Amino acid sequence: GPNGAGNAIASFPALSGQHAEYTKIQLLAFRDNKRTNDINKVMQIVSEKMTTDEIDAVSNYIQGLH
Repeated sequence: GPNGAGNAIASFPALSGQHAEYTKIQLLAFRDNKRTNDINKVMQIVSEKMTTDEIDAVSNYIQGLH
C-alpha cells in the first residue's frame, strides 16, 4: 500500500521503515537475478529497469515510511 503496510492477500510484505541498506541489497539481488523467489517475477521485472541511483532513492524513501 501507499504507506508501506504490505498486502497479505497478494503476498506483498510490509516495507514501512525497512532499513535502506537491506532494501537496496534485496533490489540489487532481484535486478541481478541472484534472488528469484518473487511470485510471477514481479520484483525482477521492476528492478531490472532501475538504475542503482533509483534503487538508492527508493530504498531511502521506504526507510522513511511510517
